Amino acid sequence: MVAVADRAGAQAILVVSDGEDLGADVQSAIDRAHAEHIPIYTVWTATDAPTALPASSGGTDLTRGDPRILAALAKATGGSA
Repeated sequence: MVAVADRAGAQAILVVSDGEDLGADVQSAIDRAHAEHIPIYTVWTATDAPTALPASSGGTDLTRGDPRILAALAKATGGSA
């Protein structure tokens, strides 16, 4: 959340992500945004199929996007997905 002296009357957070769960503490972010009355809006930027990461990762890693995580994040904070 933004902590500034001249804080706007309304704030929102926009998350652009593939929704892959990398173990981050999503519940903590939800709780803080909810407590501060800051809605989180999400944009899912992936496909349903597992996708190979670039060769820089060794070419063996796959990313698996999941829009459900982003939808839950938005819903819990009054935003939308």
